[in-house]
Amino acid sequence: MDPVSLYQTIASILDEDDTPYRGDSDGGVVLVDMTSEVGSWKMHIQVTETEDVRLVVIHSELPALIPEDNRSKVAELLTRINYDLVVGNFELGMEDGVVLFKTTLDLCDGQLTQTMFERMHNLNGHTFSRFFAQILSVGFNGAVETGLAEAEDRPDGVILQ
Repeated sequence: MDPVSLYQTIASILDEDDTPYRGDSDGGVVLVDMTSEVGSWKMHIQVTETEDVRLVVIHSELPALIPEDNRSKVAELLTRINYDLVVGNFELGMEDGVVLFKTTLDLCDGQLTQTMFERMHNLNGHTFSRFFAQILSVGFNGAVETGLAEAEDRPDGVILQ
């Protein structure tokens, strides 16, 4: 398979939607600047396309590193959030304090459609936005229970209760 085809599909969809992005077709990476009412962040869209693998992985990255002293609190919060998520998961780099939200689509031998990509892209951005403020709050000054309660009080999102 052509290693650029998934990249080209995503670039075409973003172009059609007038979504600004930066990309590297050789590396299979697309970067999108995201903004919501709670803040701004980078979204990394990575494509892997080989003879055996066809994956699209989207990571939204918190724009601040969690201080070392608060990483265990954030790890607990993310574990609690992840337990109820249907799609995607939060990750915390314990060594560097990076927080990511990851969604993955394994296409096997299927084709990536505009609807599939847009749903994945929107779900990633929406879920990240939903917990953005709570993660920062716990990471820089709060207790896990407070952060989780604030997140659960919001009516938007994709958590099953």
